[in-house]
Amino acid sequence: MIGFARTLLVAAGILGIPAARHDQHVSHTRLVIEGATVAARMRLFRDDLEKGLGHRYRIEAFDAVKDPRRDSLFATYVNERFLLEADGARLPATVESSGVEVDAQQTQQMVWFVLEFAAAAPVKRLSLRNVVLQEQFADQQNIVQVMHLPDEARQTIYFAPGDAKAQEMAF
Repeated sequence: MIGFARTLLVAAGILGIPAARHDQHVSHTRLVIEGATVAARMRLFRDDLEKGLGHRYRIEAFDAVKDPRRDSLFATYVNERFLLEADGARLPATVESSGVEVDAQQTQQMVWFVLEFAAAAPVKRLSLRNVVLQEQFADQQNIVQVMHLPDEARQTIYFAPGDAKAQEMAF
């Protein structure tokens, strides 16, 4: 079951292009719900992630490509800032894999994480609050695309700066 969801989420990573300046602070997450399993692939600009995790953990010059603590630091961080509940029960995230790729314009390095959440039973109602990096950037926007399987129902959720309210969905 999770194999199909993970296949939808994981893409090949490409290394080697230096981070370029960008004007927007945005994260993009694809969330797939299949039975009691929720899988997500979250993408963040490398420089934004480095600044956010460096500040959170007081690490000077944090390198999201080379630091072997990347997954464990992000796992703790994402569980504080990406709050997911299924049918009223909080679902903690585990980082299953991560990597670095280049954006579609071939100018920015993006760090991606595949996250897994396990519910006790098939998910019928979902509540999500995504404030990732909003403590670091006043203009941080977080976009989450949700797909429910097997019916392939889709919904896009937008978390604007300063909007800390959880958003809910039913399936």
